Parts: sequence; structure tokens; C-alpha cells
Amino acid sequence: MPMQDRRDAGSAQGRTVLSAPEQRVRDQACSFRLKVAIAALAALVMLIVAAGAALVGLYAGIVSQLPVLNARIHSERAEPIRIYDAGSPPVLLTEIGSRYASEPLQVANLPDPLINAALASVDQDFLVRGSLDLNTVARTLLAEIRGTAADTASPITLGFIRQAYVRGTTHSRPQLYETALAYRLEQAWSKKRIVTEYLNTLYFGDGAYGVAAAAESYFGKDVDSLSAAECAFLLAVALHPSPPALRTYPESSLRARDAILNRMFQLNFLDGPALQEALADPLSFSTQPEPTVSHCPAWADLIERQLVKRYGVARVLRGGLAVYTTLQLPIQEMAEAAILEELALPGDPVGALLAIDVDNGTIVAMAQTQSGEREDVFFTPHEAPELYFPIALGTAFTYGVSPLATYECQDGSIILADAAICGDTTVYTKLTQQVGWDVILRTGAPFKAPDSSASEQSGMMDDVIPPALTIMDGGALYVPLAAGGRQPSSSQSAAMLGTTQLPTVVRVESLDGSFSDQATISWDQILDEQSAYLVEEILAQTASIVPAFSNLNFRVAGQASAVSSASGAWFVGFANGLLAVVWVGFPDGATFANMEGGLTRAEILPAQIWANFMKRALADRPTYQSDVSKTGQWCQVVICSSSGDLASSGCPKTRTLMVPESLAPSDICRLHARPVAETTTTTETVPTTSATVPSLAGLTPAEAEARLVTLGLAISVTVGAPGEQPGRIVAQNPAAGASLEPGRTVAVIVQGAPPTTVTTLTAPTTVTSTTLPPSASTSSTNRH
Repeated sequence: MPMQDRRDAGSAQGRTVLSAPEQRVRDQACSFRLKVAIAALAALVMLIVAAGAALVGLYAGIVSQLPVLNARIHSERAEPIRIYDAGSPPVLLTEIGSRYASEPLQVANLPDPLINAALASVDQDFLVRGSLDLNTVARTLLAEIRGTAADTASPITLGFIRQAYVRGTTHSRPQLYETALAYRLEQAWSKKRIVTEYLNTLYFGDGAYGVAAAAESYFGKDVDSLSAAECAFLLAVALHPSPPALRTYPESSLRARDAILNRMFQLNFLDGPALQEALADPLSFSTQPEPTVSHCPAWADLIERQLVKRYGVARVLRGGLAVYTTLQLPIQEMAEAAILEELALPGDPVGALLAIDVDNGTIVAMAQTQSGEREDVFFTPHEAPELYFPIALGTAFTYGVSPLATYECQDGSIILADAAICGDTTVYTKLTQQVGWDVILRTGAPFKAPDSSASEQSGMMDDVIPPALTIMDGGALYVPLAAGGRQPSSSQSAAMLGTTQLPTVVRVESLDGSFSDQATISWDQILDEQSAYLVEEILAQTASIVPAFSNLNFRVAGQASAVSSASGAWFVGFANGLLAVVWVGFPDGATFANMEGGLTRAEILPAQIWANFMKRALADRPTYQSDVSKTGQWCQVVICSSSGDLASSGCPKTRTLMVPESLAPSDICRLHARPVAETTTTTETVPTTSATVPSLAGLTPAEAEARLVTLGLAISVTVGAPGEQPGRIVAQNPAAGASLEPGRTVAVIVQGAPPTTVTTLTAPTTVTSTTLPPSASTSSTNRH
């Protein structure tokens, strides 16, 4: 049968009949595809095996690094920790050791109120949740390879292992290391034991390591004798990143405790009557022992807390560390003397002073009256909305609002700069409504994360109460205003202010030389330089009206808070590269009204303490004589406080300001200008009399305007280049001797202010990092 006939026959039966050569080609193609598939499958299997082996090897490597679990962390420090100042050579400030020695809490002695407070504070489901399994470890392993985060162990388990084993060490795979250690821990220990050891490794401040030492420190009793209210209080102390003055400010103590008690009630750990009984507990604290430090107890407490935060309880309790800090003992002693000079009378308030070197952003003094409670007074929030005014200004300037913009107030219109200098809250309210209080808070966010309580209504500042400020917050808030818009942050231990970091530690070394941790400081440009300088100019004029500064030989820029009988009083200011925050107030519920001198004395106390301190601290520094360090072209202008234009001879109130040339007005105030002489008109044609333009060279715009008005002429002003006669007319058009009809305008050019000779800090647009020298002493250059 012919080939075509065979194909037709095959097709008729539903299949294709191929010739022998065609069949061989098809068989070879199928065989090749099969071999390729087998090879690909083999490669995939090998890849999976290799990946699995890599994962197993990675996990095995991590497991081989895990320490032997040993929870015996006693509250006694084996060796002292030596804290030095920033001098050259460094001065030993103190050697700190544990104030309270006690055996760790045993699992069998863990009282129910304490474990319930821990669960309500950290992880309510910890006891009923299953132990960590290998699936979680595998997910963490894959997340580490992908570079993503993964859900790991409970915060209680992680909190314990970080304090006991992780902090102060470095690992290439930290998330996997923690998870592997947590897995081993939860497989080997009961949940109650983990909670117990977690409580044994918390730092409760006041030199108390572990809950047993804390019970002795705060209440003078054993753990099993603690009430529910006392247990809640201790957890609030340990978990707060920077606890308020817990002993000396009862209201702060009670709020911290009550939040946990209410959470315990919601979780059925307390019934209604038990909750009410706990909330009514007044918290009677035991008497504190005398501090064992020889210098600066507040500073020693702060540094100790930061060491725990960075290196963990286990490492700090081993001791044997030399800590070189940024505090400068001579400046510290000046601060202490300045406070005691004003607060030595019976019934006087507590005073505190924080000093910061603007050049490197470090804390150089942290002084207080002896009635203060270690570092607590520096971390207790106080309402002071006026201290946010400069931040509102800086934000507004950044968003294009001019300092010469006019706003309506009770007395008519007023320029923004004048309202800021006078503290006009009506204008600030309108400004915050214009810019948005949320935008202002975001500008302040690098200093301190806003508190949820900021939503309370107040009728001021866009109907929002700004977050309460601690003394540390106040310092951090103003550093960028004094440093050209830059904010510092430290790689080392720093003052704990939410997201804010004020560097406090230069270097930490072990006494045997086996360990060293050097700090670096980074600077972020969080406010543009021009806006920061504008705020500084306004703050300088705000401070110039304070009587305490009248005899100072340096320029002060700062802001005071309003004083009421029930609140503290503030002054925050900077001069010659040094910033200081002064607060005075009553931690025991007394008021300024009960103080000798009353509110009148309270209003001058912070500024007077500030002036006393600065006169001492700046005595050996070159006198700061220039207005402000500026970049670019700036000029000095005399402004009508009502219109924002150049002041005329008829303006009732004027303000002299340094502003960028781009913001300088060119028009004379028309609101208060003398009327131009009018030409008499009749039914007959009267020839117009021309006026001869006089010479205006060397006059001020106001003097020139007075001459021209008598001739029936107007004036327009342009600010020119800087020169030796700022504010004086150097050119005019038409020239002197020309004839002009009444009502015409003479244009003049006024010479700008000469550039300042003061060297300025270069404000980078990107983050820069510098390593602190062994001695972070204050420099006398680059002052703002």
C-alpha cells in the first residue's frame, strides 16, 4: 500500500501512523525531554537538600554558641563600677555598688499578686500559651535569611534572656540567637520559673536589682508580704523607660500603679472590691538610705540605669567597669552653687538645673537642691506649653510663614515676631491652627514622642494641651534651636527620653582592659538652618526684657514659662554655646503661694538661677558680641509692629529684627504714614507745582519719609548689599535736584547689615557621625 494510503487509513482509525524515520526522531525528542526533567528534578532535590543542610548548619552554629542556662543572678555587685567625669585627666565621681543585697526570689515563693501584675503588664497569656516549638524556630530561621522580622517568643521569655544573656554581646544572627535560646529555655523550664527569673533580672532603679531587692528598697518588706497595689507599683517602676519621681511625686506614682491595677481587674485577676481596696492604698514608702556616692547622686543613678539598658542586668552586676561620662565637674559645681544661692530659705521649692554643651550635644551638668530625689526630679513631667512656642515658630517658618506676617489680636494687628516676643497666646493659637498642631508635634517628635494625654481640651494652642515636659525634654527640645537646627544622638548610653538621646557617656571600659565601648555622636538636620536662626533671634529679644539678664556681657536667647501657684516655673536658654534648663517647683504638693515672696519671687527665680550659673560657666570664654551667626545675606530692619512694613516716623510701636534679605519688606508702613499733601482743585485749571527732590543720602527711611511728605512725595525702599552704614540710604531715584509732581514716588536703596564675623557650625543636610574624644570638654569656638 502506498505511504499516503497508509496515513489515510491510520487517520481513518483515529491515529497517525508514522514512518520508521519519523518515529525515531520523535522517540529521541521524548527521551531528551525526559532526561532534562530528571536532571532538573535532581537539581531541585539537591538544592533543597543543600538549603536544608545550610539551614541546619546555621542553626547548629547558633546552638553551639548558646550559653548554659543559669538564672542565679544575685542583687549584689561583684566589683564596683567607677564613674568618671569628662576632665583631662578624668576625675573619679563615685564608685557605685548595689544598695540592697538579697537572695533571688524562688519559684515556690512567687506570690500570686506579683505574677498577676507581671502578666497584666507584659503578656497576659504567657502561662496558658504553649511552649515555643521548632516551627517557630524554623520561621525565624527563614525570616533571618530573607531579612524580615518574625514572631518569636513571649516578651517575658525574651525580657529575661536579653537581661541575663544577650545585652552587651553581639551576634551575627541576633533574632535567631534569641529564638534558639528562648526555645531551649521554654523546653527546659516551667513557665512559672521563667516569670520568676524574669522578675529577678529587672532593674527597679534606686540601686535595686531584682524584685526581692526592690521590695526591700521601696517598702522595707519581703516579696511574699507585698500587696496587690505594691506589686503593681513595682512593675510600673521596672517597665517604665524613664520613671517619674516615684517617691517624691505621689500623683505620678499612683497613676503608674493604677493603670496596671485596672488591667488586672480586666483580666479577672482582681474582683471589684479588691480593685477598690488596691486603688485606695496610699503606698507608704520606706525611708531611703543615705546615698553612698561622693559626687552627683542624680548623675550616678542616671548612668547606672543606662548601663543596665545597654548591657543588661547580668553584665552590670558583674561590675568591673570604668565609665567615662560627659559631665564636667567644675561646671557641675557651678550649677550647684547657683541653685543654692537662690534656694536656701526654709520653705523654698526644689530646684534643678541641666546644662548641655551645644557644640557636641552632651550633658555637662545635672544639679539640684539636696531635697531633690536623685534623678527622679529630672524625669517627672510638668506642663509648660510656653516652652513649645519656639517649636511652633520654627515649624511655621519652615512651612513658609514669615516672622513679619500680621495677625489680629485684642489690640488690633501685630506681626508674628512681636507676638512671639510678647508671649501673645492668642496669636500662637491662630498660628497653630494655621500650621496644624499635629505638624508641630511631628517637628517635636525627635525630641519626645507626644503623650496620648495631649488630646485633652484646653482652649489654647489649637485646643490641645502640649505634652508635659520633663527637665530632660526641655533640654532636648532646645538643642536644635541653639545648634542651627541640628539634633544629636548617641550610639552609647544616652538620657532616656523616648526617641530622644542626649549623650551622657563617652566610653565604657572593663577594669581588666578586655572590653571597650567608644561612643559616637550623629547629627540630624531636623529644622532648616534659616528657621532655627530666626527663632534664635526672636528668643534673644524675648530674653532681653528679663531683668536678671540686664548686667550680663553676653547675648541670651531663651524662653520662660508662665507661673501659677500650683505649678513649677521654668527658664530655658542658651548663650555662647552653652544651654541650660532651670526648673523650680514643689514635689510635696506645696505651692508658690505659700513660699516667702509668693508668685512675685517665683517669676524671677528660674531666670536668676540661670543668670547666676551662666556668669560663672562663661566667665573664661570669649565674650559673644555678635547678634546671631548667620549664613547667606541677612539684614537688620526696623519694622512696624502692626503692619509688618518698614517703620515710618508715625508708627507707634516698632521692632528691630535681623531677617534674611528675602524676607525684608521694601515698603514704608502705609498704616501710620503721614498723609501726602493734596492739591487744591477748583473749576478753573490751576497749573501743578513741581517739587524738587532733596538729597536723601545717609538718612534713615523714616527721616527721608518725613522730608518727602512735606513735599507731597512718597517713598519706596529696597534693602541693598551689606555695608558699613546699615539702615542708611545709599542711592535714590530720581536723583537730588530732579522735579517731580506731587503724589509721585522716590525710590531709595538702604544699605544692609554687614555679615557677622562669628564662625558658625556647618549644618549638614545628611547625618554625620563623630567619635567623642576621651574628654568631652566644652570647646570655646563655634558658638551660637
